[in-house]
Amino acid sequence: MVKNPTGTLPCLELDAGTVLREITAICEYLDEITLCGDRLTLADIMLFAFLDFGAMVSQPINPDLKNIAAHHARMKGRPSAAA
Repeated sequence: MVKNPTGTLPCLELDAGTVLREITAICEYLDEITLCGDRLTLADIMLFAFLDFGAMVSQPINPDLKNIAAHHARMKGRPSAAA
């Protein structure tokens, strides 16, 4: 509640201390590498979440899908993925 007084999730604290408290603002901020070009999009975030969940329920990424596995590895390496 300290970071987000409204009590809603998600909440993203930036390095400078600014806190983004709405999903749209967070998605707009996450403007880096992506699945669909050079910007991170909701598609990247959703694919990462689906693949990560799949791994947790014993459905790993098919090793033949090298680009998908590389995307997942890049996303998992992001500091925000460790949060």
